Amino acid sequence: MQKEQFLSLINRYINGTASEAEKLLVDRYYEKLQTERITAMATEKEEQLQLRILEEINLSIDETTLATQQPIRKIKLVRLRWAAVVAMLIVAIGGLLLYNDHQLKMVPKIDDAAQILPGGNKAMLILEDGSAIDLNKANKGIIASQAGLDIEKAADGQLVYSRLADEQTDGPIKYNTVITPNGGKYEVTLSDGTKVWLNAASSLQYPSNFTGKERKVILKGEGYFEVSHNPSKPFIVSSAKQDVEVLGTHFNINTYADEQTVKTTLLEGSVKVTRTLSGKTTDQLYLKPNQQAVLAPNDVSVKMVDATAAIDWKNECFIFKKEDIKSIMRKYARWYDMDVVYVGNVDQLKYSGKISRNKNLKEALQVLLLTGDLKIKIEGRRITVMP
Repeated sequence: MQKEQFLSLINRYINGTASEAEKLLVDRYYEKLQTERITAMATEKEEQLQLRILEEINLSIDETTLATQQPIRKIKLVRLRWAAVVAMLIVAIGGLLLYNDHQLKMVPKIDDAAQILPGGNKAMLILEDGSAIDLNKANKGIIASQAGLDIEKAADGQLVYSRLADEQTDGPIKYNTVITPNGGKYEVTLSDGTKVWLNAASSLQYPSNFTGKERKVILKGEGYFEVSHNPSKPFIVSSAKQDVEVLGTHFNINTYADEQTVKTTLLEGSVKVTRTLSGKTTDQLYLKPNQQAVLAPNDVSVKMVDATAAIDWKNECFIFKKEDIKSIMRKYARWYDMDVVYVGNVDQLKYSGKISRNKNLKEALQVLLLTGDLKIKIEGRRITVMP
C-alpha cells in the first residue's frame, strides 16, 4: 500500500467512513505497534511526533474532502490517537509500504461467498402433540391455542404466548419446543413475560404455562434471557452440564456441544450456577454483573468480562477479542450454515474486531483475509481454512 493510499485509509478511519475490513486493518496494525513500540523514544517526544504526523495527514487531505468533514476537535479522541500511532509506520518504514503489494495480491478471491447471505428469523415450533409449525412461513397472528393460551407470531417475527380471557390455564403441563437451524435465530416471549432470544443451531423446551413452584426451561445451544421477576417462583435454565437459577435478571448462556466450555454471562441482577454431573450437584457459583462462569470438563471458574460482548449475536454483530480462528469459524459456520475444514496448523491465529452479522459471507471473511495470516477457499457451502 503506497503512502498516499495509507493516508487516505487513515482519513476514512478517523472520519468514520472506513469499511469494516479497513477498520480491522488499522486496528491490527495499532495492536502490532503496541507490542513493538519504538522504546528509545521518550513519551513526550512520541506524543509530539504523533501530533505532528496527524497534522501532516490532515494537511495532505484534499481540501474539498476536508470541507465536508467534522472539525478535527470533534473526532473521538481514541480514533485520533490510534490514527496517529498507526501513522508512525510511515516514519518507521520510510514512507513506502504498510502492507506490501505482494501480500495484497496474494489475498485469495472469494467472490462466490458473496452469494452466501447471513441468517435471519428462522425456527420451528414443535407443539405438545408433535405437530410442527415453520415460523418462517407461518402468517402473522394467532397460529395455535393451547392450555388457555394464545400462541401468536407477532408483526416483528417473534413468538408470543398470552393468556386467553376467561380461560383457565390449570391442568396437565404442555411442553413446546422452539428450534433454530444453522442460519436462524428467534425471539420468544413466554407465558410469564420472560423474553428469550435463541441464537443459531439452538433449541428451547418450555411449558406453555408455568405451574408449580418453579419456572423451568431446557436450553441447547445459546440463548439470552430477560427473566420476568417473580420472587415466589424462581426461573431455572437447565442444560446438559448445569442449571442456572434466577428470580428475575438478564443473562446469556452458551452451551453449544461443539464448544469446549459452557459459559454463563450475567448482564443484570444475580444468578446461581449449579454444575451437574450425572444428575448430581458438584459446584455452585454466584455471579454478579459482568461476571462469567466458565465450566470446563475438569474445572470451574468465574472471571470479569465485558458482558455486552457475550450478546454480540443478539445485537447483530460479531465481536472478537483476541479470539482464536477456530472459535470465530464456528460462529460463522452456524450463522452462514457452512461446514469448515482446516488444512495445516492455524491454532496460533487470534483476532480482534467487530463485524456486522448482516454482511454476506464474503464481507465477513475479507476482514480476516486482509491480515495476510491465512488463506480461505470456498466450495459450495464448505470453507477450507489454511495458514
